[in-house]
Amino acid sequence: MCQPQPHPQPQPQPVPPPTQPRVTTPAPTVPPTVPVTVPEPEPVVRAIPLDFGVGWVAFGEGAVWATNEIADKVYRIDPRTNSARVVNGIAAPSGVAVGEGAVWVTSAGPPADGVLPASTCSKVYYGGPGSPRLVIVSDLPLQNPREITLPMVEAIRFVLEQRAFRAGPYTVGYQSCDDSTAQAGGFDVYRCFSNAKAYARTPDVAGIIGAYESPCSFFQIPVTNQAPGGPVPMISPSNTFTGLTRPYRGMPPGELDELYPSGERNYVRIAAADHLAPAALVEAARQLGRRRLVVAWDRDDPSMAGFAADMRAAARHSRLAIVGAAAWDPMPTVLPGSLEQSLPHDHRPSCWRAPRHRGSDP
Repeated sequence: MCQPQPHPQPQPQPVPPPTQPRVTTPAPTVPPTVPVTVPEPEPVVRAIPLDFGVGWVAFGEGAVWATNEIADKVYRIDPRTNSARVVNGIAAPSGVAVGEGAVWVTSAGPPADGVLPASTCSKVYYGGPGSPRLVIVSDLPLQNPREITLPMVEAIRFVLEQRAFRAGPYTVGYQSCDDSTAQAGGFDVYRCFSNAKAYARTPDVAGIIGAYESPCSFFQIPVTNQAPGGPVPMISPSNTFTGLTRPYRGMPPGELDELYPSGERNYVRIAAADHLAPAALVEAARQLGRRRLVVAWDRDDPSMAGFAADMRAAARHSRLAIVGAAAWDPMPTVLPGSLEQSLPHDHRPSCWRAPRHRGSDP
């Protein structure tokens, strides 16, 4: 079918290896790994499981050193035993280097209680009397895509002005926070996580508009869900990933419960989730008068096979015929030859458009 396409600056801190470091317990979910090459007698690459969030790695002083900005840990990995130990628990460690008999780590430092970091959040926007009783924040990638997120910031300000900066009996201010970095070219997982920690530790934050990207929300929800004063409400204007609110095909057991460890839901979205798209596409085809459909999906995206299965089910429910189905390369802009040759001549679609590049959807 054819569809119309409408930080404060980090300061180096020496981290001397302790004499009795404690052993790190791997995260309950599938943990990331740090590859370690053993040069003798023949090079061998081994995977050392660590907690999620490992960023920088360095070698020196007879060990491999790794930092975890999310878990607030610095690891020492012994290449002889493949054992990983936590040697320091400074807040938000990022870069690491070894020299002059010491291990050097850069750290943004812990977020201050009651104050959102000026490095990522704007000043409080407020036009009412005195100081606002509560603050709402937006968590958006302001560096990219700016053309979308900056107007969203202006829209939030406009609505607050229209409401005279009030919500019921409370005066409300607004802070715009950036979850993107220039290095990442968009949202940054570490920034998403550190922002969420700051929101959770700021009592005046009454709610969060965001995140814009589904992966960012995936890391923020468990943090805001366990805020000391109770779960902080989040409302996303754009997330579509089904697994943020309900099970999906192939979802690991317990993943949804891990998103909401307090047992209380604190996240909603106003965009339609991915599981609704197949039914919408089939309904669009029906309204266009189409009766025969071809289903093709991105072979490089494992979630798309389930999407295609849902679309076939929706087509059967609407009594539309599926005359062809196959995985294909998302880059070409023409119908894959193998799929086209498998169709009867009168079943071939009159036109074909490739889906937009993966990664463009929130």
